[in-house]
Amino acid sequence: MAGVALRLRLAAGMTQIVSWLFTRDGKALTCEVGADPSRSSYEVAVVPHWDHASAIVEDAPTPVNALQRHAQIAMLLRDAGWSVARRSH
Repeated sequence: MAGVALRLRLAAGMTQIVSWLFTRDGKALTCEVGADPSRSSYEVAVVPHWDHASAIVEDAPTPVNALQRHAQIAMLLRDAGWSVARRSH
């Protein structure tokens, strides 16, 4: 996503919109979308469970952009051999 600001930690106060748990070769990671209603801001996060410090968080300007980015990342993960173990929304 062009012009996306990246951070390496999750923002406090975000409300989870959607969260998918992926597994592969005994490892797990979560791809999720969060919203901060007080600031009308949205984030897409990919969090490897084996190394939370290496989580990547992208800002998205709208909920549609955030959900589209989540779908792109989920497709890339599935193409790379990751399986969806759990979905929540």
